Amino acid sequence: CSWENISAGADHTCVRDSSGTVECWGQDNLDQHNVPNTPLSQVETKENGTCAIRETNGQVACWGGGAGTATLLGSIPVGNFQDLAVGHGHACAVKTNGILECWGSDTNSWNRVNGAPYMSNAHSVGVSWFASCAIDTDQALQCWGHAGDGKTSSPTGQYESTVGGYGHHCALTTLGRVRCWGDNSNGNQTSVPSH
Repeated sequence: CSWENISAGADHTCVRDSSGTVECWGQDNLDQHNVPNTPLSQVETKENGTCAIRETNGQVACWGGGAGTATLLGSIPVGNFQDLAVGHGHACAVKTNGILECWGSDTNSWNRVNGAPYMSNAHSVGVSWFASCAIDTDQALQCWGHAGDGKTSSPTGQYESTVGGYGHHCALTTLGRVRCWGDNSNGNQTSVPSH
């Protein structure tokens, strides 16, 4: 089998092969290597925890530990999921019926979880430290969470995918362009390569 999906946390990394087997290495002081014994898809690792979607039933599985991860482990939603993103102490996932679910911590009233919009036509989701963004089936982008530095001021247009960094987000448009917004202190917006 070949490796298909890799994701890194603070001090550990997890990789998934084509059969759904996941292996993690690096720091293991908070059960970062305690991978469920079931085929998994879309491995997402942040800080000291990891989440993935079970291939057998589409449910989300999370493992690891620490203050940020504990809130993920205690409130995982039930359902059949198709997309998943993990941030700082919170996560969001899209069900196969298009319903968006977010869970975890709303530290400092950032509204990363409670501020999530009701979406029944979500397609994919991206999560940063402070905010989250989702793309619907019309390829429109919607963001919520901590609004400082314009993190929730998503640009208009049609999008294929979105990812979150520490204080910024980027998205790939349907025309193959990259757009970024949020914190620009390290050139996260202005240093986007042209193609």
